Amino acid sequence: MHLVRVAVVCAMLDAVRHDDGGHLFIVKGGTAMQLRLGIRARATTDLDVIFRGHMDTWLHRFDEAIAERTWNGFTVERKAPPLEIDVPGLGYRPWRVALQIRYEGRDFGSTSLEVAIDERTGKRHTLVQPQGIVLAEFDIDPPRLVPCLDVPYQIAQKLHACTEPHPDGNDRVRDLIDIWLLEGLLAADDLQAVRDAAIETFSRRASHAWPPIVKPSPSWAHDYPLLVREHPEAPADLDEAIRYLTDFIHRIDNVPTR
Repeated sequence: MHLVRVAVVCAMLDAVRHDDGGHLFIVKGGTAMQLRLGIRARATTDLDVIFRGHMDTWLHRFDEAIAERTWNGFTVERKAPPLEIDVPGLGYRPWRVALQIRYEGRDFGSTSLEVAIDERTGKRHTLVQPQGIVLAEFDIDPPRLVPCLDVPYQIAQKLHACTEPHPDGNDRVRDLIDIWLLEGLLAADDLQAVRDAAIETFSRRASHAWPPIVKPSPSWAHDYPLLVREHPEAPADLDEAIRYLTDFIHRIDNVPTR
């Protein structure tokens, strides 16, 4: 049901727009992968978005999108005030807000919305035809197109996340599978765009340099086999996955510049 709740929230957020007429809220993270890949993507329970505007306006624009509005019988409301959270390595502090969703007045579950304020990166998005959202039992169609962070920037953010050094170890082994899946969506000439996105992402977050060195944490040896069970076509073991990721970084960094 997570993707149904995502469809409801995204449909409501589509009602508010940037001054340039474009989308204000851009889906990223695991949900963007689910919208692109359907059941092939790793399941997630949160909705991560980028707000293409100023920090002091995001909550007003969000409330404007959901307040006293319905979408095909669904309503969305905030369960509590938003909280600013600390996520190591991001270079900024996103906001998290719990949302309650109802259908024709009845409880339809809740989801957690995480909002990153980033007008520049938010411009890097594409419209995605959602995969895996089924609303037929409600006799309505899901949103036809959802704005999602584009694939090069999503790869860049995941490359940064899974290679960032942490004193207690980096637990982002799941990003290896995600990057492998996302590479399959790239066109032949997209590596230059990935390189540009990676250089910008690593520069802005400023925690470690591009190109990074892949250094697996001890937990990866346990966690990777569990992940690969769901993706038997992915690199078969952790050593192969490390070789894949190292080679992918090398290919990105050495792509001929235009």
